Amino acid sequence: MRNPYSRPLLKIYETARKFVDDFEPTVTSLVNGEDTCYQPLRRRHKTQVVQVNDNPLSFENSKALTDANKTLTETYEKLNADTLAILEEMPQVSFRIRFNEPKVDEAGILETYKDYSFTTDMKAFLAKYDKLVAKVGELPKIIEDYEKSIYQPDDFPQEANTKPSGTIVYRLAYDTMSGRLTINDNEIYKCNLDSKLDKALSSAFNAPDEAITTSGNLASAISAIRAPEGLKRLMFRTSKGSFRIHPEITDEDLKQNKLDKETIDAEFQKLSK
Repeated sequence: MRNPYSRPLLKIYETARKFVDDFEPTVTSLVNGEDTCYQPLRRRHKTQVVQVNDNPLSFENSKALTDANKTLTETYEKLNADTLAILEEMPQVSFRIRFNEPKVDEAGILETYKDYSFTTDMKAFLAKYDKLVAKVGELPKIIEDYEKSIYQPDDFPQEANTKPSGTIVYRLAYDTMSGRLTINDNEIYKCNLDSKLDKALSSAFNAPDEAITTSGNLASAISAIRAPEGLKRLMFRTSKGSFRIHPEITDEDLKQNKLDKETIDAEFQKLSK
């Protein structure tokens, strides 16, 4: 993991996953308990009612359900707060949307017991549990997808600045007077002068391959640059408060990163149309 977000998200996931696993027996016992205070309003099998409960399970008459709901709610709210505090720092809004509205597993408790007719309180409790499980299940997917994205700051110590080996095949350049950003004379972006990206590029070209301090995250600006994604991934690194460029890409760089010059050149042709 090469970014400051994945590690804390993974820690949250591991804690929440353990809670879900440990809490599941409590949930199933509330659904299947033999005491009348621990059962749903009705238990159905297909169309035949096989049990009618005169004392339906609710927050008013079941301390077990009330205590379980309190524990579940506290965990649910903490998971939301801790996770969103991290996701709000990430440039991809889609991750927040995915976490807030995860797809509930078809094998969730409510679906598993779809032949039961629950009281309102019991149904709300089970729906909250199912959504918690779905949110927890979405976290490793978010971590994996973010790890694959091009906006990965290095959280390892940087290697000493050395000239790349091999023949330079792509060179990034920036004209501070015009705001013109180019790769091999192909214009890939036109910066507004005095913009955040203009200031960052001006500073970065004075210290290539070194991280410079920026105000905010430049991910959205980098995503608008008209260059093949593989090449951008080699040339730019950005995170909140940090930005770095690698302006000279050699044939060895391409080989080590499993990139092909002919493919990149073809992508440049498509982007220029």
